[in-house]
Amino acid sequence: MTTLDLEWEDFLAPLLGDPVTHGVGQVVDRLERAARDSRSRLGRNLEDYLKEERRLVPHHVERHEFTENLQALRLQLDRAGARLDRLDAHLDARLDTSSNGPD
Repeated sequence: MTTLDLEWEDFLAPLLGDPVTHGVGQVVDRLERAARDSRSRLGRNLEDYLKEERRLVPHHVERHEFTENLQALRLQLDRAGARLDRLDAHLDARLDTSSNGPD
């Protein structure tokens, strides 16, 4: 998306005069800066409130710990599955040898 960046002071100066236009430009700049700062503070405060006060959103440290614990659990499950597969193969081999024995 492209934005059009106009210098409004260039259009207003012939109508209002340079001193008034400059003053209006400074007021507009301050208002834009205040709005940006307020939006940024509101975002940070809302994030802090949801994470720290309400505990609705996990903190990034908690997400990281959860991910690590989940990966460790997956690894343990994979290893347990592999051990079960080996045990199953061992039992199948014993059953085959016992059924092939003397009748």
